[in-house]
Amino acid sequence: MPRYRVNTRSFIGEHLVEEGGEVEYDGVPGTNLDPLDAAAKKAVNKAEAERRKARGLPADTDADGDDGFKVIRT
Repeated sequence: MPRYRVNTRSFIGEHLVEEGGEVEYDGVPGTNLDPLDAAAKKAVNKAEAERRKARGLPADTDADGDDGFKVIRT
């Protein structure tokens, strides 16, 4: 499962995670999550491509992800 560092205090799933906390999250990452591993980087690239596409900009990356969440450390 992709691992991220939370870069701003966030509700993820039903959990409040403080800045600097690490989570495993299998959903679409927002800009509040910094990738910590290859799976997370792939998911971030896909999410960024989808956001670009929604704004009418070229989306040139692809990855996969679905829903899921696990707090690792806060």
